[in-house]
Order: sequence, then C-alpha cells, then structure tokens
Amino acid sequence: MIDERFRAIADAIPNIRVIAIPKPESMGDYFRLRRLLRAEEYDVLLAMQASFRVNLLYSSIRARRKIGFDPRRARDLQQVFMDELIQQRDEHLLDGFFQFVGKVGVPAMKTPSWPTSPALAAEQPWWQEQVRSLKSLTQDADRSPPRFIAIQMGASKAERCWSTARYAALAALFASHPEVISVLVGGQSPAEREAADAFLAACPRTLDLTGKTSLAQLHLLLSKAAVVISPDTAAVHIARSANVRVVGLYAVARPELSGPYRQLGYTINRYPEAVRQIAGLDPSNTKKVDWHFRVHDARAMDLISAEDVWAATQRALKD
Repeated sequence: MIDERFRAIADAIPNIRVIAIPKPESMGDYFRLRRLLRAEEYDVLLAMQASFRVNLLYSSIRARRKIGFDPRRARDLQQVFMDELIQQRDEHLLDGFFQFVGKVGVPAMKTPSWPTSPALAAEQPWWQEQVRSLKSLTQDADRSPPRFIAIQMGASKAERCWSTARYAALAALFASHPEVISVLVGGQSPAEREAADAFLAACPRTLDLTGKTSLAQLHLLLSKAAVVISPDTAAVHIARSANVRVVGLYAVARPELSGPYRQLGYTINRYPEAVRQIAGLDPSNTKKVDWHFRVHDARAMDLISAEDVWAATQRALKD
C-alpha cells in the first residue's frame, strides 16, 4: 500500500499487487479508505511508515500480525496499533526496514538493488534523446553515452536544501573543467528553479532536466551517472540502489542515519559542526543529541562549501 503519488516506484517491483492510497484530507476520506482496507485480511502488516495519518489507516487493516517501529521511532503513537515491534537500534533507516522483513524470515540484502521493470524499458527512447543532448555538450562525441555528473537541486524540506549561492559556486568550479558534463535534476519548486538557473548561468555546459522527469526517467538517468551529487533526499537512495557513487550533502541529519547506504566515503558531513555551532549542543552528548536529532535550521547546509563538494566529486570520479 503506497501513497498514490509514488505508485510508479511500487509498480517497478514484480509479483506484487499495489493498492494506491490517496492522501486523506477529511474524515470522509478516512471512512472511505476504512471500507476499502477492511474488505480483506492479511497474514502480516509491515507498518514501515509512522505518522498520524498513516497510523489511523493501520487501525483499519485486518492482519493477524501487525509489526511496527520500536517506541523511539514509532511516531504519533504508532505502537498503540501494533502487536509486535522491531528492536530499538542506532542504525541506518534502511537497516531499520530490513528489521521488518527479518521478522518474517527474509534476510537483509548486502547490496540492495532495484528490479528492472517494463516502466524503465519503456523510457529507453527518452534516454536516447538525453544521450544526444549530452553529446552536444561534450568534446568527446565518440563516447556513448558521455560521462556525466547528476546534480539534485533540492529536497522535500527547505532546511535540507543547499543554497543557490553554493550551487552557483560549484558551477563555476565545473566550468573551469571542460571535461565535466553535468545534468540537473529536481522538482518544480521556485527554490529549485532559482538554483538551477544560477548553475546554468555559471556553467552553460549543463543539461537542465529540473522538473522534467518522471520517477522512472529519474531512476534511469541516475543509474547512468558517473557520480550523483545530492542533499538528503530520494536521489541519494535511488543512485545507491544502482550502485552509483554519491556525494551526499549532510548537515541537518547525521549521514549514518540517512546518507548513501554503505558508502559514506564521498559524503560531506557537517552535522557535528551544525549541532555545535547552530544548535549549541555537544554532538557527543547522546542524551541531548540522540541518533535521530536534527538541526532544523537552513543555515546548517551553508557549512558545506562548493570546494568541499568539488574535492569529493573529483575523488569519486577518480575511483
């Protein structure tokens, strides 16, 4: 069961039935969803999302076992609706999800990957269009496809976004290296558009796909990149599922919690400095700064410089 906006993600997985759930906005919506969900009974519910809206829906799902998060991660009283809980651990978000499947006897994957799907195959003509666009930007027209760096221009929360000024500074560094071709991706927010425009002004040798990709197209594009540069958002995890190197930009949350899975060597980690300088706390004080503590301040991301990102990108390209 998945938010209908992200159905394309679930549709890529073979041998499942997808129930796309519209985001409930009123009590009438909840009653309609309750009738839908109570029409069937399941052996196990893996309650892998915790929020007030979703927790209410869990009460409508009939299942012999309901497995939820441990008390620390079970936001908005999720545990009230559960029969079993996963163990409380300081771990990456994905390792927490692996605990759920471990409860039903499925071992964790050492290298998570994304299944191929008809949706990805259907985007091959679109990808060939992008290859032609990339070739027009490179001096090495014989290389197919040209080597490129994908850059995510934003995140779901403003506090996790890198500033327009920082993107422009990074673009200036890219512009001085003619062998570097970049592709911009992201959403349609005004902030992302502003950052993309600033990047393009400083480095015209760039393909701008900001706000122009479907989920399947984004997945395909990121899987073809040499390196992906991204703040704490979905592009990080899509790229890692394709075993692509990620330069993660992290200051709001610790990268060990939500960073590039099992590949933090290229991540810019300014979380300790943000905790100390902006939150005014000692990052080693686990009572006040627990595993899930976040620095809810847009200034945190400004602790990451363009030079930091360029240096990490060079290392990733070399490797």
